[in-house]
Amino acid sequence: MGRHRTELAGLAEEGGIGPLRRVHRRRAPVWSGGASAVMSIAILAAILTAIVGPIVFGATVVGSLLLGAAILLGTAAGAWLWAQVAPVGIGRQQRIAVCDGGIVISGESARPEVLPWPQVHLEEPPPIGDPSTRVALLHRDGDVETIDEYTGRRELLAALRQHRPVPVPYLRYAATGAAVVAVAALFVWQLVLPRYLTRTEDRLPARVDDLAPACEGPGTAYSAAAPATGPGPHPIALFQLFDGGSAQRLVTDLPPDTEPDRPDAVRLVGCVTTSEVKPEARTCEYSVSITTAAVSLPLYRIRYRIEVYELRTHRRLGKVSVDSDDTTCPERATVVAGRDNAVFGRHTAAQLEKALTRFVGG
Repeated sequence: MGRHRTELAGLAEEGGIGPLRRVHRRRAPVWSGGASAVMSIAILAAILTAIVGPIVFGATVVGSLLLGAAILLGTAAGAWLWAQVAPVGIGRQQRIAVCDGGIVISGESARPEVLPWPQVHLEEPPPIGDPSTRVALLHRDGDVETIDEYTGRRELLAALRQHRPVPVPYLRYAATGAAVVAVAALFVWQLVLPRYLTRTEDRLPARVDDLAPACEGPGTAYSAAAPATGPGPHPIALFQLFDGGSAQRLVTDLPPDTEPDRPDAVRLVGCVTTSEVKPEARTCEYSVSITTAAVSLPLYRIRYRIEVYELRTHRRLGKVSVDSDDTTCPERATVVAGRDNAVFGRHTAAQLEKALTRFVGG
């Protein structure tokens, strides 16, 4: 039991109004200036999310709308929760304890008062416009206490009207908690899960290069693609994965029936990453210009790992490793000042074809 509750319970016992049932604390207004400003920003964020959600988050249109709604609901819930715990300012900290036989009013700037129910009178002016705008006034010894922003205000007013404690509405609180959990679930569904769960697209892109999302992040399944079942060949598109998580198509010299140039012909995708850099194989010379000296760059062999997925379902079929046996110096190289520049060997079409045979078939 907290310090304030203990003190109020002691005052109630001394005043002969029975055991304490519930303490209502003055709280901050839900829609203060700051909360209203935050809510305005949340409305703009929700609109932007609904518009750019499919592009930025990879969410569906319906998912983006739900995410926008989740932002609004989450902000409103946050404003309500903040109002329950935020301090209301020096001199305004006040509590009303409801007991079996009356109430105890305690504040920072006034002496606590014990009021049996016969001394408690509630005056509620006629509603002006919306009934929710009415103000309840508590009369005690000629003084007037405004019952404005209190925790559990609905139950507090009911207790003051009925002159008896009102049970805590646990069912309503449970429903509110469930709503908050649902809002949190929407955020998780739209912002967190897309980073870990495979996305699904119901249409194929216009170019094979645009199948790169199949290798990015958790991957994308293209339900319009034909299944990789039955006898081969099952054409494959290869994509090189980079450190930032993006992928780019890796065009090789594989036969056209193995590496097609039409998206509707692709059955498999191979996601290529670097698994090992081997010792220097040779040195390559490059001329920057006629007037400058040649630049020498080491060429390293690389071991590539290729993870193969079915395009239609993004079902992982397996992985293979391929070494870059082709140590021919590339025609061009990029040199960045201040970095350890190098070039890398490449795998040959024969190596790829041999490594991918068990997936592609034929």
